[in-house]
Amino acid sequence: MRQASKRPEDTGLRVPQAAARFLNMRLDEFVAPSVTGGGERRFQAFLLRILLACALGAALSFPLFLLVGGNASVTALPLILAAVALASVAWLSIAGRPDAVLWLWGTIIAAGLTIGSLQMTGLTQITLCALAILPLEAAVAGRFRLAGGLAVVSLACGSLLAAIPAEASGITGSDLALCLVALFYGLRLTVRRKAGARASSLTSDTARTERQARRRAAEEFGTLIFEIAQSGRIDHASSRAAQEIAGETGRLAGRLFGEICHVADRLAVMQAIDVARSGAAPATFEARLRGPDGRFRHFDLTMRHLGRPQDGDHHDRDVLVVAEPVAAQPASEGEVATKLAAAQEASAAKSMFLATVSHELRTPLNAIIGFSDVLDQEYFGGFENDKQKEYVGLIRQSGQHLLSIVNTLLDVSKIEAGRYELDPETFDLSVLMGEIGELMREEARRKGLRIDVRAADGLELVADRRACHQMLLNLVANAVKFTETGAVTLEGRLRDGFYELLVSDTGIGIAEADLARLGMPFVQLSSGLSRRYDGTGLGLSLVKGLAELHGGAMAVESQPGIGTMVTIRLPVAGPTIACLPSDTTPENIVALKDARSKTNHQAQDREKRRSA
Repeated sequence: MRQASKRPEDTGLRVPQAAARFLNMRLDEFVAPSVTGGGERRFQAFLLRILLACALGAALSFPLFLLVGGNASVTALPLILAAVALASVAWLSIAGRPDAVLWLWGTIIAAGLTIGSLQMTGLTQITLCALAILPLEAAVAGRFRLAGGLAVVSLACGSLLAAIPAEASGITGSDLALCLVALFYGLRLTVRRKAGARASSLTSDTARTERQARRRAAEEFGTLIFEIAQSGRIDHASSRAAQEIAGETGRLAGRLFGEICHVADRLAVMQAIDVARSGAAPATFEARLRGPDGRFRHFDLTMRHLGRPQDGDHHDRDVLVVAEPVAAQPASEGEVATKLAAAQEASAAKSMFLATVSHELRTPLNAIIGFSDVLDQEYFGGFENDKQKEYVGLIRQSGQHLLSIVNTLLDVSKIEAGRYELDPETFDLSVLMGEIGELMREEARRKGLRIDVRAADGLELVADRRACHQMLLNLVANAVKFTETGAVTLEGRLRDGFYELLVSDTGIGIAEADLARLGMPFVQLSSGLSRRYDGTGLGLSLVKGLAELHGGAMAVESQPGIGTMVTIRLPVAGPTIACLPSDTTPENIVALKDARSKTNHQAQDREKRRSA
């Protein structure tokens, strides 16, 4: 594209503008280094430009005075003024004190006008006005020392003019007096106005500083504060207040405070704000404020007035509201009773559910286990191949596994409900430990493990033999499950009137932080889809409950990567409180037991009594 041609007048305008900008930059460098304020530096740079312009104008006017001719002193006046202007520039650049320069030139102007008035009668009134304007202008600019110096000069010049006869000056004494009165009155008004402005500015700065400090403290301590303007709108809210009321992305500034209050509390809140604005003592009351989710929360609101009407600040009618969330009140006796009844109903519903589950599972489990046993024994003919026999065996094992889970679940539930009935008897503990070792030896052999049973003969224990069998079997089975190499040890010993049954392994171990969770129902330390070991998490819970029913305890010691040792302590003399059968308490939980394991009438009687 063709570039637009530059007009000659555009070029002619740019040269003076560039020269003016260059001159301004150079003149700014002439300002004294001691002057640091931006406004004062700009003022002194402007004054330097005026003085240089006066010096240049006076120097250029010198040839005109030569052409006119006349007295030599009058002809040299432009050069004198130019010299004074240049000297003023030098003084101002060095000292940075503009008041002295202004006073000098004010004195020159006043003296020149006074001398002119002495020569020409018509200049007297103009001179009087100028003499009054000079100190007033300095006072309005806030330079009171300069105003005082110029007032002295004006009084001196005015006194000189007053000495001239009225016929020569054209003014009377009353005119001069009126001019002086106007001068002093103007100075007085200016001083009062500046003093009032300074006091108002100081008060406003103090209020602003207090407001900033208050807001900063609210942010640091996370306090909920609102500043309510006279219109009832929120002028400012702390960050936590905005988060609690408006959420992460909401804003409160500009909203009516009544909008965030519950409709039933708005009238009381507005009345409290009016009372606080009147200057009354701070009061605290409870109100509900809407949260970001639309729900109302209870807060203790404290309100107080922030300022006074004469402060001159637009925040002088604001009210500060400090909100403190009300802590949750303790539940009343009625609420506690209601919650207790609900918990009891839930427990009863759980017991009923377990009873129903036991009833519904009993028939199909008995059928599955019974018919799979019949098929496995080949009572009605042999299998065509080994695969069929293997599948029938898997069906039978799965049924027995499900039966053991149901029985364990029911035992744990009965222990929690306090309805598990112990049947204490005296038996040889070493014999029981040997039975457990033989039961688990084949499974341990398949994993390449060794089972060691260490028990002295003749360890007579009074306890529920079935419960002890179940405890030891669960512990040894767990030890075999979680051990890959090494051995599982089952040991029995007598100490301080208690039999201690110890099951130790060289397995994966348990972290110290997880030990406190052991013994809780359905708790497994390895959970999720990627866990390596099967189980319901009921084994240790059942062992712990049965040990405590006997008046004993269970303890676990373990180190990751080294192994675990579980210790059961049972009193030698038997349970401290025997849980005997009760004919008056109905039992809704039905225990399941494989009928094939009942080999004698005594065992059958015990099972019937427990399942009744």
